[in-house]
Amino acid sequence: ANPLPSPSVVVRTILTMSTQLLHQDLTYYLRGLGFQIHTALGGGHQEAEYEAALAYALDQDRVPFLRQPTFAVTYRDRQVGEYRPDLLLANGAVLLELKATPAIASLHKAQTLSYLGVTGAELGLIMNFGGSSMQFARLPNFLAARERRYNAQALPEDRLYHDLTTRVMDALFDVHHQLGPGFLPQVYRRAALIELQDRGIALEYVKELPVRFRDALITTKPTRLLHIEGKVLLAVVAISSVLAADTERLRWAMRTVGARLGMIANFYPGALDIRFYRHGES
Repeated sequence: ANPLPSPSVVVRTILTMSTQLLHQDLTYYLRGLGFQIHTALGGGHQEAEYEAALAYALDQDRVPFLRQPTFAVTYRDRQVGEYRPDLLLANGAVLLELKATPAIASLHKAQTLSYLGVTGAELGLIMNFGGSSMQFARLPNFLAARERRYNAQALPEDRLYHDLTTRVMDALFDVHHQLGPGFLPQVYRRAALIELQDRGIALEYVKELPVRFRDALITTKPTRLLHIEGKVLLAVVAISSVLAADTERLRWAMRTVGARLGMIANFYPGALDIRFYRHGES
């Protein structure tokens, strides 16, 4: 008897079939329209300009669509932000995201999957006008198959508050898995606040800190940090890369509040990026 295929093979087969079948006629039409626009305009323009061209063509062809409708982003049934897709078609079943970058990256696909979760659309399409020709990608809504991944940078085995930071990491990991990448940092910050509090982890939301020199108050600086159990200072961000200036600001805040350990959780990448900073270490 022939052996049964592995679950991963079955999932890949289902995804392939769905990519071929979901809204096939509409997808074919939109792809052709994208090629027409790129041929006429070429690359080098802003996303908004390609969006305006698409909206005009859809109107001319009498294809119903919604342009940048507002959706609430929720976490544990509480609103943490808003999201506006570029275009929605087929009564909300097809989501179209526009890009003007050199190529469609894996991060763009991960972000589109996140947006499918917010809108409930069946199919996500990415149309990229930034290259020498229009690029196109199709992503069916199979969020249940999304992997739970994180990337802990510089994770020392002897890190301070090992049990506490493990609990915090687990909470952040769940936030990233449920929301995915692609949202503003305040969305992840609010969701992290909800998740940590629901787990019974005590924290203080530090919205701003004083900037002092020679005991004089120079100014106050917005910080938006989470001071966890008076021990760990957590920065929740969504940035393309963590720079030296980001770590220096965190170290200054650590000194100001007297925290011995700092964490930066970056929700921008496809895999959650968590970094640790110990007071007094370079």
